[in-house]
Amino acid sequence: MPARHEHTADFEFQHPGFSAFCAKPSLSLAHRHDDVELSILSMGGGVGLFGGQKVTGIPDQLMVMWAAMPHKSLEASPAAVCLGIRVPLHWVLQWKLPDTLIRRLLNFDVIVDRKRNSPCSDIALLKHWVRLMQSGRQEDREIVLLEVHARLLRLADTEAAAGGKALAGADEPAARQSSEFGLFERILRIVSERYREPLSIPQLAGELHVSRTHIMRQFRKIAGMTLLEYITQHRVTCAQRLMITSDMKIIDIAHESGFGSQGQFYSCFKRLTGEAPARYRRSMREAGRATTKRSGLVSG
Repeated sequence: MPARHEHTADFEFQHPGFSAFCAKPSLSLAHRHDDVELSILSMGGGVGLFGGQKVTGIPDQLMVMWAAMPHKSLEASPAAVCLGIRVPLHWVLQWKLPDTLIRRLLNFDVIVDRKRNSPCSDIALLKHWVRLMQSGRQEDREIVLLEVHARLLRLADTEAAAGGKALAGADEPAARQSSEFGLFERILRIVSERYREPLSIPQLAGELHVSRTHIMRQFRKIAGMTLLEYITQHRVTCAQRLMITSDMKIIDIAHESGFGSQGQFYSCFKRLTGEAPARYRRSMREAGRATTKRSGLVSG
């Protein structure tokens, strides 16, 4: 599903997934897209929401994630500018990166690498990629893909050298601690732990001792989507992971992801990903061969 582009500074190119962006973090709607995203804050700080996690953005520190999980900015300093590159997941899978890194991405970890200065800083690298993408030249896009591949290999080496402990994930500091945000966090935790169960707004409101109106209003205010939309997106995202990482039958994936019927699963999956479940699984397993032949952007 292509990313939403809400800023004039957000550059988009020929392929709907392979794109660059350079803009102030948007505090509006949460969004999701089936790409691996590498991003960095060039100035200022911020707090983002990724699924049920809060992630504090530190200037000049690279963050990498599979962006299929709904995400958005919650807070950003006035000076904050975010730069990034999105590469379709099936292109990244074709690169045959180390399994440890792929497992973390497919497990919806937000991977935060330490600040680097060699061979150059990540902020300089991201600025360079955005400039190349802005040119629109085929040769420049190929350079970006090769350099993204190399950067992910270095990221995997960092994790391997540190025994998997060097790369951070979600963190808690710097987020608002108001009662409104505390309620929001509790809702996210319930959904992430129990999305396989039938979940309803009256049920959640009762468990959290708030009114239905309050829980719906506060969730939409912070997340930019309704609670039911978020639950559906979370379930579809988990189904995507099972499609890629397992040989489970589609009907079993529907049940494991929390959908009450196969028909509901098919409808929601296609609406949010743009493809029927079987087609999505097939396209992932083909690892982008059709895209490679059309675009010439990835060597096969």
